[in-house]
Amino acid sequence: PEHWSALRVVLTSTELDVLERSLAAEEGTAPEEEPDEVDRPGFREAVRSLTVRGVLAPDGRLADGMLGVWLGTALAARFAPGVVLSVVRTVAGRVEDSLATDLVGDPHAGHGDRLVHLTHRVACVEDVLPEGVQLALGEPGQAVDEVVSVCVPADASAGTGPAFTHALAGLARPDGALAHALGRPTSLVRLEADVPRHVAAAGGGRPALPPPSCHLVALGPRGCWVADLPAGPPATVAEFRPVGPGWVEDWVRARAEPFSGQGTMAG
Repeated sequence: PEHWSALRVVLTSTELDVLERSLAAEEGTAPEEEPDEVDRPGFREAVRSLTVRGVLAPDGRLADGMLGVWLGTALAARFAPGVVLSVVRTVAGRVEDSLATDLVGDPHAGHGDRLVHLTHRVACVEDVLPEGVQLALGEPGQAVDEVVSVCVPADASAGTGPAFTHALAGLARPDGALAHALGRPTSLVRLEADVPRHVAAAGGGRPALPPPSCHLVALGPRGCWVADLPAGPPATVAEFRPVGPGWVEDWVRARAEPFSGQGTMAG
């Protein structure tokens, strides 16, 4: 249903564990549970909370109400054959004199992890929170907006000049030399498209999947730059090349396209 895309649900890590076990039990794939795991106080409290909210039925299965069906769809999308886009924002803000001050109020200048699970039926957006996750649903084509909205500042401009090589130490808070070389970007993002192991081992009946790729992207009013990162051990240096702010949109669209037109959340 179209209105599903307006709903966002926050779950604690334990609530997510409860729901994943419930879904696995319905599908007959649940491992044998250890009594200590399901009898711990936090687990029982999560079950009570989900039952009160109408997510779980009294028998422990997902309820057939709107919220139960919605979460069942979201959880199924997290494990369905498809591609996972990982968006990891690693630096806060362009700063004139110091890298210790964040851009107050700029949503692109914060830290955070966002996963977009793409399947032939739905895109599940998962924001990683300190104590759990926030889940949202949309069509695969909406993945572009879900990534661009947290990566690309409105005032980002195209990078200019030759490509350059730079060390990658301290990406959580880049040193002044790298920040200066990148034009003190508002947003420094690690973008990765991966095919989960359980998906790679699945059979046919799915669209051709794009190859895995990983990039470090810097975006801001003084230019945008991208570096390709290897799939193996972490790189110590990378070559940055200038790109336009539309590079992120093009990258996401190319990975979402195989799943567009393959069905909808309603069909």
